[in-house]
Amino acid sequence: MKPVFIVNGFLESGKTEFICYTLAQPYFQTKGKTLLIVCEEGEEEYDDELLSQSRTIMEVIDEEAAFTPENLMELDKKYRVPVLLFYYERYSTAEIASILKIPKKTVSTRLFRAKAK
Repeated sequence: MKPVFIVNGFLESGKTEFICYTLAQPYFQTKGKTLLIVCEEGEEEYDDELLSQSRTIMEVIDEEAAFTPENLMELDKKYRVPVLLFYYERYSTAEIASILKIPKKTVSTRLFRAKAK
């Protein structure tokens, strides 16, 4: 099973900065690539050099209708990455659970574990 990290929060709350910081940390480096799925682009841009150094591929899914389990599976097949990092704008844990078709408690647990790392 692949680790999935879900980062959500309010607009302008520092999610992009947090993700960039995390990608640069030695403890977050993986043997393969990381797929960063951005659901809404914020005010801050992702640094192409950082993405390259951390072997991170960024995909933007800016329409909620396109954020389906089928599209996520296609991205998984396309990139075959060991880590999926989801970046959410304004999604509650219930909405994330609905989109990923997993229990709300699982979403909460994954968020808790990701924050603890």
